[in-house]
Amino acid sequence: MSLEFSLAKLTGSPSSSGWAQVHEFTPEDPQKLEKRGRLVAVISLKSGQGNIVAVGREIISRFHEEYYGFDEGSAFSALAGSVQKVIDEFGRDDAAIEIAAISYVSGVIYSVAAGGAQILI
Repeated sequence: MSLEFSLAKLTGSPSSSGWAQVHEFTPEDPQKLEKRGRLVAVISLKSGQGNIVAVGREIISRFHEEYYGFDEGSAFSALAGSVQKVIDEFGRDDAAIEIAAISYVSGVIYSVAAGGAQILI
């Protein structure tokens, strides 16, 4: 028996100093799919300076690189480590970042939230 699920993605309407994005990815590489599975992340950023859309895209790219870039460790450890690394790298006094992420690996859902984000399963 395999778990079937559907996603409902909801983000608020950011202001001109805010940005929010849902990132969903399923790798085509069978090894990455088996080891890291399907990834879904909701990321929001509030910043008073710079091109917030460009920063948001950089955050997604960095998060994706951290999660799928290494095969060592469990999927949960990789997910938690990726979220924390991105929060540490991009969160500053002038930039608040929230991340809620799940990965679905071999019938198991792993979830991590940081920066004030919440997950409801």
